[in-house]
Amino acid sequence: AVVSTQSTGSALGLAVLYVSSLYIWPQKLHRNHPTVVKQRIFSAVVVTILSPLYLLLWGTQHAAHHTTQHAAQHSLALWIGLRDPLSAVFPLLLVILLFLGPLCQHLVLRESIFSDYDGCKDVLIFRNLIVAPITEEVVFRGCLAPLVFSALGWNITVATLPLFFGVAHIHHACGLYRQGQPLLRIAASLLLQTCFT
Repeated sequence: AVVSTQSTGSALGLAVLYVSSLYIWPQKLHRNHPTVVKQRIFSAVVVTILSPLYLLLWGTQHAAHHTTQHAAQHSLALWIGLRDPLSAVFPLLLVILLFLGPLCQHLVLRESIFSDYDGCKDVLIFRNLIVAPITEEVVFRGCLAPLVFSALGWNITVATLPLFFGVAHIHHACGLYRQGQPLLRIAASLLLQTCFT
């Protein structure tokens, strides 16, 4: 029970660390301002580097509690799901599928995805299409999955990880609220995002 609580708490802690790292910078500018985007990219990359290191430390301690040879042989690559080179391809295809929605919206409705921020399209594209998917996959799927799995098993892990990811995006509600969006629209947006993930 102690290992289960520690594993679940560690998973929650990594999720909170990832999101809170985005807010360590002064919040005077909009989240899509190039300066803010670059600061948040830096924060996300740092947490993404630290998360597997924490998982390695956790995995070493976890393996020490198990007497089986299999538990002791887990490497960091195995913990984050990289069993062979092809094991990275399927998540990449899922990320591409995830971004088909906004791209179809752009093509069908003929509206710019970045219409409000025409002066900084490159940094937004880099954040939205490269940094965010990679860092979120490493932290939320690669590092949280072994933690949650060790505590709750595969069935609950498969159901719980999207909730961790969805709840981690609740911070977007604060921005919508500050923009004066109606609470019903904010709730609908959060529900849709959580269900989509």
